[in-house]
Amino acid sequence: MGRTPAACRQLASSARRRIADRRPGSSTAQEHRQIVTAFRHGCQTGDLDTLVALLDPAVESRSDGGGRVRAALRPIVGRDKVARLFLGLMRNEPGVELVEEDVNGTPGVSVRIAGTTIAVVALDIHDGLVTDVWMVVNPDKLHAWTGHETP
Repeated sequence: MGRTPAACRQLASSARRRIADRRPGSSTAQEHRQIVTAFRHGCQTGDLDTLVALLDPAVESRSDGGGRVRAALRPIVGRDKVARLFLGLMRNEPGVELVEEDVNGTPGVSVRIAGTTIAVVALDIHDGLVTDVWMVVNPDKLHAWTGHETP
């Protein structure tokens, strides 16, 4: 890298400090579950105000379609845009059911149509607000929820 080991250690230390300074406080498991419940309820009832209130102003939503299904290619940024994204998805898919489940060891939501899981949503929550939304719609990555591998 063209730097001394001491300079590299200093750069790493400085980077860790900057990351720690920007990262808001994490939520407890109970707070996380309460916010996931409120997020699910806001989506199901179409309550834009509730969703916006749960989201950090700089929230980012990312989706993984894996090239197999339609998904946003770039992150959706901002509380209003993310809230409208989820309300639009709920309107466009009749018969959608949101079910609270553990996703990667924390409370999250599976999205089902006619009992089949079509997406899994994980939420990062800090200081009582959703800061990141991770939505997996790639069927190759959903076999743990669907019970079968995709061809």
